[in-house]
Amino acid sequence: MSRKVNTYLLTLPVENWETAQLLGSETNWKILESLREVGIQGLSAEELSKKVNVPISTVYNILSKLQAANWVQSGLRRPQWGRPSKETKKRRSGKPTKIYIGKSFAGDYQFDQDFEESLEDVFEKLKGNIEGLQKEWLLVLEKIVSMYENDEKLQKFFPHDPIHEECGRSHEGEEFLVASSLALLYKVLSTKDYDELERTHKFMK
Repeated sequence: MSRKVNTYLLTLPVENWETAQLLGSETNWKILESLREVGIQGLSAEELSKKVNVPISTVYNILSKLQAANWVQSGLRRPQWGRPSKETKKRRSGKPTKIYIGKSFAGDYQFDQDFEESLEDVFEKLKGNIEGLQKEWLLVLEKIVSMYENDEKLQKFFPHDPIHEECGRSHEGEEFLVASSLALLYKVLSTKDYDELERTHKFMK
């Protein structure tokens, strides 16, 4: 039985209109969310068909599009301890039977290219300030992670999905850090000091 994985973001970044259209379908989204729930354990097309209650042919069609967009990959569940299961035996035949999330949702935001180049110039001039901010930001993140890891009431939200063999990361862990960072950013954006910055530059009344 696949274990439910924590998900922290209800919306995901997209890179183009085609991907936005792909994830705009309710059925497509249900399939992606079902795969997010089980992490790298993955689900077969048959299991997805039953879970989202759509024909297997529709599932295959959707999966082919999600794979083309590099959102999901096909493979096999990591073998369990003990005697080889049927799935482990299938591994010897080289037939992929499971679909899992193929990419992390961290770092997928894209900027306008010209604006991004201008930011690089600005960031280089503010290198010292940014290095100081980075240290403080990571220190706060470290404290957040430690609290979720050690507080019994918060532990249910702590990432437990294992490291993804293909990319060497835990997607659940990465999403946890991204969600925590975004929440921290929004906390700053809701302060009076931030409002004052907007007023100073005439971005608000």
